[in-house]
Formats: sequence, structure tokens, C-alpha cells
Amino acid sequence: MRKFGDFSELSEQTAKDIEKIITEIEKRNIVCSIFYGFPLIELDNTSMIMKGCIISNSGILILHDSEREQKVYWRHIYKTIMECQTISELAMDPSISLIRFKKSRDLQDIIQDLTSKDNIMSDQDVDLLVAVIQKAYNLSKFDDRPIKTTNSLGEIIKRRNNKINVLDEEQFKTIYRTQTGHARIRGLAGSGKTILLVKKMAYLHYRNPELKIAYVFYTISLKQFVEKLFYSFYKEFDLYREPDMSKINLLHSWGNKYTDGFYSTICRQFNVERKTVKDVYNEADKLGAVCNDLLEQVKNIDIGIYDYIFVDEAQDFTLGFYKLALKALKLTGKFIYAYDELQSLNIETKMPSKHSIFGRRKCEDINLPICYRTPKEILVTAHALGLGIYKTKENGSPDMVNMIQDTTTWEAIGYDVIEGQLALGKHVTLGRKDIIDEKCSDSVIILQKENEEEQYKYVCQEILELIDNQDISSEDIMIIDLDSINLNDDYLRFRKILADKSWDETNETWRCQVNLVNKDNAIKFRISGSIPFTTIFRAKGNEANIVFILNAHKLQSISTYTRNRIFTAMTRARFKVYLLGTTNMQSYIKEAEIVKNNDYRLSFVYPTRAELQKMSTIAKTEIKSAKDYENFIDLLKNLKGNPALLKEILLEQLDVGSLDEVIELIQENNNEEE
Repeated sequence: MRKFGDFSELSEQTAKDIEKIITEIEKRNIVCSIFYGFPLIELDNTSMIMKGCIISNSGILILHDSEREQKVYWRHIYKTIMECQTISELAMDPSISLIRFKKSRDLQDIIQDLTSKDNIMSDQDVDLLVAVIQKAYNLSKFDDRPIKTTNSLGEIIKRRNNKINVLDEEQFKTIYRTQTGHARIRGLAGSGKTILLVKKMAYLHYRNPELKIAYVFYTISLKQFVEKLFYSFYKEFDLYREPDMSKINLLHSWGNKYTDGFYSTICRQFNVERKTVKDVYNEADKLGAVCNDLLEQVKNIDIGIYDYIFVDEAQDFTLGFYKLALKALKLTGKFIYAYDELQSLNIETKMPSKHSIFGRRKCEDINLPICYRTPKEILVTAHALGLGIYKTKENGSPDMVNMIQDTTTWEAIGYDVIEGQLALGKHVTLGRKDIIDEKCSDSVIILQKENEEEQYKYVCQEILELIDNQDISSEDIMIIDLDSINLNDDYLRFRKILADKSWDETNETWRCQVNLVNKDNAIKFRISGSIPFTTIFRAKGNEANIVFILNAHKLQSISTYTRNRIFTAMTRARFKVYLLGTTNMQSYIKEAEIVKNNDYRLSFVYPTRAELQKMSTIAKTEIKSAKDYENFIDLLKNLKGNPALLKEILLEQLDVGSLDEVIELIQENNNEEE
């Protein structure tokens, strides 16, 4: 039985009645879905709380306690199901009793009805009706692509896209219940965090258009997606009116000269000079630094602007931002943030604890353990590679690079203990259920190519093969370049190869194109008929059916940093992922093979407290090395036109007298590694 509802707005007696009904249904293993304590909203925005509604193959059973309730519930349910052609035909058939009524206290009559009626709806009809009542139409993306090849990848994706999707119990409850305090939502990539946040925002705006709401995200390229999603969700609630976007602020965290940001909006509101990245260039936590500076300037001012602040990708924000967000709330305002601590790309700071953000103020925890986007094969492989669970040293001993500090997190994100004990220093085997049945047999492909040119040629050829023979379109694909420093140069080389291979002389056009998503073109992530080519920093928060990850060989010596980016990139994929590099890819290939041979289970000895601390220390050192590398490359690029100065700086920093000595140092290092 699926349960969708909230007891908080039901009377004590009605809640007891519904609980008895649920208990009896579960005891008898009756297959159905029950809604209870959720709002029925009319066109004039008046609403009342529906006591109960049970959906099964035998139809719709509405629970009520008065004649007035029966009329109101019937009118609303009938209006709702008339929006769906399949179900409305059943409702209008005089020979079928689709909608029936029972008093909510008449437990035995209710059970008798549920067990004695003939089936009049298929399982698909039931799912469709549940989706209609939930206002969950946009969870399913109708796919009308033409299919030329039977059982092609495109046909499998189409079947998956057109499957009816509904909100699960936790998602439904989080969206529709009355928010009494702050909340944090933990979930894996693909667990529906963004869907949940945006849909709740749309619902709140529909219920109370005067609420001032901010939706803040870390990745600037998310704006296009969130904006489109919000509008479609709002239209599910109100088909005839437009949302008042003066009350809805969709904001990048910082903002720039082209895009409003949360920080820059507050600066403008209170006439505070907005700082830029250059102003805090030497700060490790740049956004946190400007937020702390702004907090100091407005510390004696009540800046309460928003009734609600939603924060997506919260793992990438630091304490300064959270403190500013709380100060920007009205006295009765609510702060709701969603995060996945494994996907943090904020390489120098750790996500603050709930206590450090809220102190003694109440903040509810909501867990979303089910991953609806990424198949188990990709997700578990991504976790294994990202943490280095099957990575080994030359002598064969384990060489794990990172680990979740809190052992309870594994179960919160959907893993089950298969064998052993989930505790520090103990051996454990973890597995997870797979809810995605439409998928391909080779969802993870890891390859090593001779050089970057060969890597790009392979990807271009594979893309054209997918488009020509597998019913795949450009909109299905995303390309993530892990060599973010050389993104522009890589893009130009890749685009030339793709253009040469994809030119159709007969029609004098290209079979597919590619568009660059970088700091100068960060907002428009998707362009019709084109494949986005971007960094992991721009890709995070977006998704694609097929993801190509390029240049995975870059910065492999900084393993914590590199593997975290690989994990995040892999979990962008809904269907299939390719991981490519030119050197040292054999370890990734071997580790992925172990995961596959273990039936996509993770089996390892959990690090001890001391080992976890050592990992954390190494990670901090590697992260600093990554930043030093990026700064050094920036310096080299800036000094390209002045080789004499570049040589002088290089010799001084290495404390040597000539370039020959630099070469000797490199050779000595190579000999030590051998």
C-alpha cells in the first residue's frame, strides 16, 4: 500500500479512524493507494482538507463524514479525473461505478468494499490516476521521438520516459504539508531534490501568491532548468493564471553583471557595494567571505525580505552564506535546503552542520533514499570510483581515498547491509535496490585512448553512431570535460572533429552540433539540436540520458579531488555514461570490473576513526595542491607573452640556476616513481 498524506491538519478522531483503516489494509495486504489530510483547492483558491481517498483497481473510494463533505469531495475528484482522457472515459461509463463513498468511521464497510468489488482499472490506470490526483504530470516527460530501429537505445529511453511516474510518500508529504519550521533534505543525485523544492515552491505560490520566495542555486547553468520547471509545475495547479514572478526570485548564489544573485540582490536592496571575486581573490571561501562582510555591514538592520528561502545544491555553500540566508528571512520565514554531501565541488570547505547553522532552532530532517534518475549500475560504480573503494596500491593492499564519515549516512541514501556490520573498523557489504527496469546492458563504459585527439575522434564517432543507428538525439547527450582549465581549447578541437565527421553533403547540413557552456555562456545550458560541452562545475544539477566524460586522466595524482569530480559527473547520466582518458585509466577500468563482478555491491572494511582522520588530512593537502595547480596554470597563461619573466619566476621558485637543473629535478622524480 502506498500512503500519501499528513495527519497534522486532521482532527484527532479522524486521524485515529484513518490510522485504523491503514492498519487493517496492511494486515490484509490489500493493494491500493490512500490519500489523507491533503488540500482540495478550488478555482477561487478556497480550500478544505480531504479526509481520505483510496485508489485501487476497483475504483475510487472517498471517505467522508457528512453530506456536505461528500458533495465537495465528489466535485473535486470528478473535476480532477476529467483532466485525464483515459480515466474520464471510465467515469462517464454508466455501467461502471468508478467513484464510491463510505463514512470514514465505518471500517468494516470500507474493507468489505475494497475486497468485494471487481477490477475496473488496470495497474497503469491506477498509476495514472494517482499521478493526476498528485498533480504530478510533469514528473513524466512525454517522449514522441520516431523509432527507426527495434529495441534501440532510443526506444528503451522512450519507454522509460513515457512510464507514468508518481511522487513517493516522503516527497508527497514534504510538498503538501504545512511547513512549521526549517527543513533540510538529504538525497542522492537523482532522488528528486530539485523536483521537490521547485514543486513545493509552485504549490506555496499558488496557495498564497503574496509570499515572497527565493530559490537559490550554486550552479549558474541551473537557472534555465529551474525556471522552466517552476512554470510547468505552477500550471498544474492553475491552468488559467500566470505566476507572479515579482514574488519569485530564482537566484544564483553570488550573481554577476548578467545574472541576479542572492548576495547581489541583498547588496542592492540595502545600498551596500557588491564585492567581486577579485576583491576576495586570496580567500579560500570566496562566497562565504563576501557574505560575512555583508553581514557585518547590516548587522544592526532587520533585512527580513523573504517568507521562504529554498536552497538547492546546499553542500556547496558554507556557513557565511547560511547565516546571511537566515538573516534575509522574515521573522516567521522558513528555510528549506537540499543537499548531497558526496557531490560537493567546494574543494576547500566542508558543509556546515545543522547545529552550526540553526543553533537550538528546530530544523526537520527529510531523507530521500531512492534514486529515480541513475540506474544502480552507474550509481554504485560512481560511488566505488569516487571513494576508491576497490582502489589498491602496487602491493595489492586497499588504497581507499575517501569515505563517508557518518556510517548511518549509507542507509539514509538507500544502501542496505547485505553482510557484515556497518561500523568503524568492521567489514561490510552494501547493496541497493534497483527501481529502474528500462536500461541498457552496458551502462558504464571506461576507455583509455592513445591521446586526446584519439579520445575526441572516438567520442564524435560514437555520438554519430548513436544518432544514426540508435534513435538518439542531440538533446539526449551531454559532454563533460574534466580538464576545466583548457575547456575552451578542448572545445574548439572537439568541435572541428565533430563538424568534419557530421557534415551531411547530401542535405548540406550537420547531423549534430555542440555548444560551449562556460563562464561567458553559463545560463543557456540547452540549445535545441545541440550537445552541451561543459565542465563539471556547469554540469552539476543538470542531467542527460547519455553522458560523455572526457580527460579523466587529468590531475590523477590529486586523487580525492579528481575522483570526486568523476563521481559527480557520472551521476549526471540517466541511462549510459562513458568515462575516457589517455593515461592511467587501467585502475578505473579494473575497479569498475570488480563492482560489476560483485553484482554491484560495495564490499570493504570501514576505516577506523584514525584512518578517517588521515584521509581527511590527505584530502585537504590534495585540495590545496589542486588550487595551487590551477593558480600556476593561470600564471603561465598570463605570462605566455613574456617568456623571460616566466623563466625567471620558475627558476626562483624552484631555487635552481638554470633550466637544465629543472629538467634534472623532473628526471629524478621520474626515477623515484619507477
